[in-house]
Amino acid sequence: MLNFELEGEAKERYTIVRSYNYGNELNIYKVHKKNDSETHYMLKSYKTREDFERESQMLRELHGAKNIVQMINVYPLQSIIVCESALYDLEIFLHRQNNIQRQEEKGNIIKDMVSGLLELQKHNIVHVELRPKNIMYFQEKDGHTESWKLIYFDTACFVGSYYSYNAKIKLNYSAPEVVIANEKKIKIKADFAMDMFSFGLILYFLETGYHYWDGENEEKKEEIISTKYLPLRNIGPDHTACYVIKSLLDKSIPHRMTLEGFIQTSYYISESSKQKKLTNINNNKFEPDDEIIEEELQAKLTQEVQENYHYELFNVLDKNFMLNSIQCQNSISNYNGFNKFYKKRLTYLLEYIFKILSEVIENANASGKKHFRTNDFMEIAQKLREHYYGFKLQINDVQNIQFISILKNQVHLYNRLLWLIVRYCSVKDHDVNNSLAKKTSILYRDIIEINSTIKAGKSFNSHLSKLIIALESRDNKKIQCELNRFADDPYLNLYSDDDTDITLSRWYYVIDPVYRKTPVTFTEIESREEIFVKINLTLNNIIFTRKSLKYLNYKTHLCVIKEITLYNDHHFNDNNYIIKFHGYSIQHCKCNLIYDYADYGDLFEYFQGNPNSSKHFHLNNWKNKIRLAWGISVGVKYLHNQKIVHLDLRSENILLKYDEKEKTLMPKISNFLWSREIYPGKTSAYPIITLSSGEEVWKRWYDPDRLRNKKRFKPSTPSDIYSLGLLFWEITWRKPNNLPFKDVPIKNLYNHLLNNHYEELPGLPEGYRDWGNIIKNMWKFKAEERCNIMTAELSMRKLFNDTDSEIQHNSN
Repeated sequence: MLNFELEGEAKERYTIVRSYNYGNELNIYKVHKKNDSETHYMLKSYKTREDFERESQMLRELHGAKNIVQMINVYPLQSIIVCESALYDLEIFLHRQNNIQRQEEKGNIIKDMVSGLLELQKHNIVHVELRPKNIMYFQEKDGHTESWKLIYFDTACFVGSYYSYNAKIKLNYSAPEVVIANEKKIKIKADFAMDMFSFGLILYFLETGYHYWDGENEEKKEEIISTKYLPLRNIGPDHTACYVIKSLLDKSIPHRMTLEGFIQTSYYISESSKQKKLTNINNNKFEPDDEIIEEELQAKLTQEVQENYHYELFNVLDKNFMLNSIQCQNSISNYNGFNKFYKKRLTYLLEYIFKILSEVIENANASGKKHFRTNDFMEIAQKLREHYYGFKLQINDVQNIQFISILKNQVHLYNRLLWLIVRYCSVKDHDVNNSLAKKTSILYRDIIEINSTIKAGKSFNSHLSKLIIALESRDNKKIQCELNRFADDPYLNLYSDDDTDITLSRWYYVIDPVYRKTPVTFTEIESREEIFVKINLTLNNIIFTRKSLKYLNYKTHLCVIKEITLYNDHHFNDNNYIIKFHGYSIQHCKCNLIYDYADYGDLFEYFQGNPNSSKHFHLNNWKNKIRLAWGISVGVKYLHNQKIVHLDLRSENILLKYDEKEKTLMPKISNFLWSREIYPGKTSAYPIITLSSGEEVWKRWYDPDRLRNKKRFKPSTPSDIYSLGLLFWEITWRKPNNLPFKDVPIKNLYNHLLNNHYEELPGLPEGYRDWGNIIKNMWKFKAEERCNIMTAELSMRKLFNDTDSEIQHNSN
């Protein structure tokens, strides 16, 4: 007897077959459409509106994603969703397999799980409750297409948002930080590392056939939440599998193996290649007298897998270290066998450390301060150069990964020193408001850190020298012993757990000296003073824009780091309406940020051009204005979904690139120096910028609350909505030098708004008049009366689609 009945439109379309008795709350039902009883679907009901909204939002984000269950219909009134139907889950499947069968199937299972996890990370989603029960086997209608997919997203979170205690979650596959958060009922920031720990426990289950923790055993639970390594047993003779699973189950989040790192391992390459290789063999059409020699075929497969592994490993490492793409391509194209390629790539990584150290020396010299001890770093660099010229590699895969981890720590160390130099110069030269005591305190801390870094550099060279001697002996025990001493040296792991250091290292770009500066032309614009120094660079025949702040001080220094971190943590580069960030360099004690080149400049600059010229005619018609405004709202929606407020939305921060396919301009949101994450307790720096003109023109886009409460202002999404309304106003007029409330001094602007004085909108054509109502709902005086970004974006999309349909109808 079912205790659940369909209502309304869902009842008209679907018939419940039976309850699956499945799900955390036994709320899953098997259904079919009224007109198709052969095709079954999975219907899920929810006890709380919050769970329904969370899962339906996640599945909308993941629409079309590979190896993710797909939502077919959603019925908000009854809080139910309908998804494609699975046959069974991974736990049931593996309990029916013996060890041999598990080993045969695990390649496909791992490949599909990795594909699903890649999709989650692409969409900035953390599953949080990844476990065998939530991985299910699906078969398409054709009866041949089969795959494993990730299901259940009612506890999923966006990266960077806060995961809260949830009594429904089964914790036996959860990361230790999730278990502790549930026990203490506290909030923690969602991170991909949560899923990677769960993934490690699933691999343990795949390899052994047993759960590491059943969710009940208190001793096992203590092992999970303690800081000690898990005592893994019964994984079998495959040492690579053991190493990989241990790396995924690392209790230290910064040290835990990432998905990208897992994909690089020989364990993944070999497992995911097995089925592919066998399929290729089975598809070959052999003649009856063809003779296949099994040993030769197996040897060929092993060689191909090994070569593919090392090719992919170092291809990914090049991206991690932001190496010069031309050099990478030359190295790969000159590949003449496995040993030569393998040796050359690690030598190149050592050379990369040398290059960063060289940039430390150049910037220390540029600072003009002796306390950076340039001579000591020059001595370390010279010794390092001698070592990497004579370096010969003869280590196994596990040792190779261990050595790369050591190299990464050294990169973090020298990159941190570069930022220390930038910070010192910003305080010394430009931050006149800082007291002598503060400057002395910073100098004292710097001297301690510089001394520690010098010790680390000398210790690194000493260990490297001993490792080279061990390598020459070809004694694997000696090599492993030296590697262990190398890895455990406390001087080399000073800041290895610092997330910000790791992020900054990841995006650092060693600028190749062979690049061209291309001229940057700016239109003379009244009442505009540039905050950034901009230079266009041509690298590998591609134009990029490099910009650095004109006004350097301690606050703006922190804001530059904040912008890099936001791009990294929230994957801004995945959104088409945010300008792509390619990394940064540090030269002459200044940080230079490198972005996509915007061939049409920024929106404010674009408005200054002659609207009838060949370059400036794109926004002459209302259709293109609507398209542009809608694109900006899509970008802002992405930010607000990530719990980020931009706080500086205005025409100067909207860059324009020409879209060849659509034959129109594509908006790109830029400049996140003012942006804030709006989590409880989250603090962040604002830049301090003083213009020679004296007017802080950006404040003309501030909402009333921000104008009134300058220091006590609490960032919130309605502030962005107000600014976005004024930005839309700029687009409707499309006039040069058109500032909001241009004739009102900024100090009087709050009172001007308090008296219900708004900007006037131009006369809008009949088909576009709804835009005026949208704008008026965005710039209302009271924050609580403004529409949210979901409403604004949906309204702009509808307006664009409606007018597009009307244009097509009229053209017919």
